Amino acid sequence: SIALCKEAHKISSEINYPEGNATALSNEGFCNVQMSNYESALEKLMEALRIFEELKNEQGIAQANYNLTLVYFRLSDFNKGLDTISKALAYYQKANNKLEIARCRFQQGYLYVHLKDPSSGLEYFSQSLQLNRELNNKEGEAAALMGHGQAYNALRDFEKSKKYLEESMAMRHEINDKRGYAAAMNAYMTLCLETGRFEEAEQISLKGIKLATELGDRMGISRFMLDLGKIYC
Repeated sequence: SIALCKEAHKISSEINYPEGNATALSNEGFCNVQMSNYESALEKLMEALRIFEELKNEQGIAQANYNLTLVYFRLSDFNKGLDTISKALAYYQKANNKLEIARCRFQQGYLYVHLKDPSSGLEYFSQSLQLNRELNNKEGEAAALMGHGQAYNALRDFEKSKKYLEESMAMRHEINDKRGYAAAMNAYMTLCLETGRFEEAEQISLKGIKLATELGDRMGISRFMLDLGKIYC
């Protein structure tokens, strides 16, 4: 994907097509997020955002801000993430793009959970879940279910957390969303740790490390490895 983005950037430069340049940079930035190359992702996305702003391309600005949210989340800069996702959401609400609104609401929920406000997180996850179900978007629905599970875990409602996380894993397995399945496994393992089910947590962690390695997801590997260390402690 990155090779194709670079080729698109090259061709766009040759034909003096700045919108194509910005789109290629934004997509390359997103790819770098998935590969845990955050410095490069930030560089590409900020350049894409600059071009889109010069062009007054609102859709491009929104997409770049959404992708920047993913970087800031991974860098644990949650307040910056809230700022960029709010900018993205404002455009998608104006355009009445329900799919993108659902994605933004999910990211808001995730950010609030990590800001130690799981009740607010739960509200945004609920909005995301409702929209994704209206759109029959199984991938988004599974993500929102996982968000519910994580919020309820933070609220110490372990029974509800288990219910939602199991639903998320089952749905992600059904649609063959391997990256999402790994994320849901990690959330479920955290629940196991919280409730003292260490043997089950160990089994999930070992499976998770294998899956994250296959996917080339370094962030996922590090999360599973960190929790595996906690289990053995």
